[in-house]
Amino acid sequence: AIKDDGDNAAQRDTSDDEHEYEDEDDEDDEDEDEDEDEDEPLFKYSQLGNEFLNIMKDRATTCFAVHTKFLAIGTDFGTIYVLDSMGNCIAKYDNIHGGAIRDISIDTYGEALGSCSDDGKVSIAAVFAQKSPTVLSFDRPTKTIALAPNYARLKSKTYVVGHGDKLSIVSSDWLGRNKFQTIDSGEGTVTNVRWRDRFIVWANNAYLVKVYDTLTRGLISIIQRSTTHEFRPELYPTVINWIDDRMFVVGWIDSVKICAIKEQSESHKPPTLTVNLPLYFVEIVSIFKVADAYLSGLVPYEQKMAILCLPTKEAVERDRKEAEEDEDLEWDEEDAMRPQLRIIGDLYQPKKKEEHSNSLPIKNFQKYRCFDYSLVRDECESQLFIITPKDIIIAKPRDLDDHVDWLIMHENFEDALALVEKSKLQRHTIQSTGVKYVHYLTAIKNYNAAAIKAVKFLGQDKNAWEELIEKFKHAQKLKEISSYIPTGSFRLDQYVYELILDDYLKTDIEGFYGLIKTWSKDLYDFETIVGAVNREVSAALQKLTTLNQQLQQTEDHPIVDSDQDSLSKGTNIQHYRAVWQKQRLDTAKQLRSMRAALAILYCQEEQYEDAIGIYLDLGHEDVFDLIDKYNLYETVLKYIPRLIQLQESKAMKMLIENTDKMPIGVVVTKLEPQLQLLYLDKLFDKDHNIAKEHHELQVELYAEYEPKKLLHFLKKSTSYSLKKAYTICKERSYYPEMVFLLDRMGNSKEALSIITTELRDVDYAIEFSKEKDEEELWQQLVSLQFADFITSLLHNVGSHINPVMIIEKIPPGLEIPGLRDSLVKILQDYKLQISLQEGCKKILVNDKISLFDKLTKTQRRGFYTDEFSTCPNCRRNLLLDQRLDDDIVVFFCRHAYHKDCLPARENEYSCQLCSNAKSYRKRGLR
Repeated sequence: AIKDDGDNAAQRDTSDDEHEYEDEDDEDDEDEDEDEDEDEPLFKYSQLGNEFLNIMKDRATTCFAVHTKFLAIGTDFGTIYVLDSMGNCIAKYDNIHGGAIRDISIDTYGEALGSCSDDGKVSIAAVFAQKSPTVLSFDRPTKTIALAPNYARLKSKTYVVGHGDKLSIVSSDWLGRNKFQTIDSGEGTVTNVRWRDRFIVWANNAYLVKVYDTLTRGLISIIQRSTTHEFRPELYPTVINWIDDRMFVVGWIDSVKICAIKEQSESHKPPTLTVNLPLYFVEIVSIFKVADAYLSGLVPYEQKMAILCLPTKEAVERDRKEAEEDEDLEWDEEDAMRPQLRIIGDLYQPKKKEEHSNSLPIKNFQKYRCFDYSLVRDECESQLFIITPKDIIIAKPRDLDDHVDWLIMHENFEDALALVEKSKLQRHTIQSTGVKYVHYLTAIKNYNAAAIKAVKFLGQDKNAWEELIEKFKHAQKLKEISSYIPTGSFRLDQYVYELILDDYLKTDIEGFYGLIKTWSKDLYDFETIVGAVNREVSAALQKLTTLNQQLQQTEDHPIVDSDQDSLSKGTNIQHYRAVWQKQRLDTAKQLRSMRAALAILYCQEEQYEDAIGIYLDLGHEDVFDLIDKYNLYETVLKYIPRLIQLQESKAMKMLIENTDKMPIGVVVTKLEPQLQLLYLDKLFDKDHNIAKEHHELQVELYAEYEPKKLLHFLKKSTSYSLKKAYTICKERSYYPEMVFLLDRMGNSKEALSIITTELRDVDYAIEFSKEKDEEELWQQLVSLQFADFITSLLHNVGSHINPVMIIEKIPPGLEIPGLRDSLVKILQDYKLQISLQEGCKKILVNDKISLFDKLTKTQRRGFYTDEFSTCPNCRRNLLLDQRLDDDIVVFFCRHAYHKDCLPARENEYSCQLCSNAKSYRKRGLR
């Protein structure tokens, strides 16, 4: 056995690094204290359950080992349990050991399980084979055991066991004979042994850790820890675990050493040493201390180091004082004393930094000490097992689902949702995470945001919607969610919508009206809502009655005394009156909205007549939209006067545009005379004949109320009695209308007489005579002996009458104003007529000559013919061999014949084709 001075040198060389790490760790702790943000845990913790819990009711765990296939537990009563990963018992060994199990070892293949106990026995069992365990007894308590890594596949079954202060390698041949090789003794109880590949590492109570090479069968290194009598080795055991085939870690109290087994080379050999050296030596590559805690477990974990430790009393006391001095710090003494799981990294770097620390949820931790805990790693699952006498805590790496849980717990829902959307998780969906977000917003009383998010995340989850609405109800915030609840193809139960409507009805009648107007009638029960509205209407009417009575009473009994008490009383009454008047206005407004909502409800239930009655009572112009939407024209015939009173223009437009559904005769009977005139007048403007059966009535109405439109109507219409119309006009002396009617009846003389005698409008009389152009009318007009009439006749008759006849009718001695000018004008007009006639004659002569010249030139134009032209009579070519065979006759109609083919009549020829065509047309006319 050789104590490696090189190792001790390495230890001395790294002592400065150890102190440096502690200073750096203190600085990191200060930085972490200043950081107010809570770091996310690295692990999630769960308890091994099922049958394990029943086992631990009257047992205590003393040791633990893990394999990918199973878990193995040793108890204080000497029983070994083989469990699956869920805690269910697979196998049980309870008749082998009589004392507490101190160590369990499993080979690489998970086929052999070795155990040792305080009774000095060692047991090797084939886990999945129906074979009795192999038991070997020693004279001292056996504290630790390690099977050869490939124990199950070796011919000679080999393992190493620590019994008392000895460590022996035991191997058995195929006959079952055991061979013992003691490789260490006399230096204290062997407490911990670990075997990997060709190397065995163990520790004893003499503060030594030794490394043995099984192939060379020699000790290659001794690592000595600092001796101190303050910490008893049985209470603070040394922890050893392999990192890989050539590295291991050793920990005791608060110190950790990472060691590497390296192959001996020339550069490492001391020049003065002549004896043969081992092929390998151990180099301490890193030393660091665990701050403010004592080690209980130590395992490598994903290029880092996992440490199970207990806080020191000094650290707990220091934290307590800091919490007392700083009121912002929260202090929990129980939590401060809990065992901690720390992750230190990087494993291969000389300087280590604590990356994670978490207090463990261990029951009854106050009763346990360092030696009661152990830390084991499942290499395949990357999970850690924290073993206590009564419990096993499983620390599993947190996955994305756990990260989402942590984000939700810290109310970071936006990041949680973003992660869920881009990742496919096992436990979280967008909807489930969104629902939690919605409930969180509700909890912090951000009801509007919660309602908006509910549309996106609650989807068609009926129970989630109803649960959320219950929360809004208890918070009296149903209005905030009313605009977002589903009302389409996916719907909630009717009571939900009725609940919201009832809330609006009692607190916001305008909002209630809006919902009734937009929501489908299928969302709620009609009778329920109408009953509620009618109750509120009755209450509002009762309130209005009471307010009116109060106002009337105070008005009937005014305060007239002038003393101070009377003035004070009068002031109070005026104040109350103002309050009551405001309440009356508000109640009346609410009542109006309630009745309007009631009208919508009746419409939805197709009780249109009730709805129309309410709209008319309210003077609500929506009644026209209602009539048009549901084609209620026949229903509203009895309400025509009220509709016109409500909105005359809209009502008339409706009556005019829907005469097929609202008969004109019925409408006329419903209207007062002036409205009848307005209605019939608009109909007449639309179509002169649409209401012709009412034109006689229309004549009377025009004559009575709008005489200015009467003449126009009389001219445009032919559907009235001329005599009756004349009588009506005569009664009211409507002379222009009488003239028109007399003219239409054929009595032009009387019409002209009215013009000249009643209207005395000479221009009108002249125009009337010109229009009729009758000799008798002119004679009647000329016979008038009025000077102004004669002057106008002389100025305007023109060619309609001989001016001489007018002049001859002038009585002797009658003074005619402007007579000379009139005569001059007559002469000028006559001269102008002669001039026009001569000019027209010249134009006609010139045109005739021009057209005659054109005709002559056209008929003189030559006629083209060739060998293809044929005679219409004989069908022979007009030209034969490019020479004239016969004389050819060509007519002005451009037809050509052989002369011999034409019949001669007194040496006159005519075109046969044109003559036949004329003859055919004459016969057709006859």
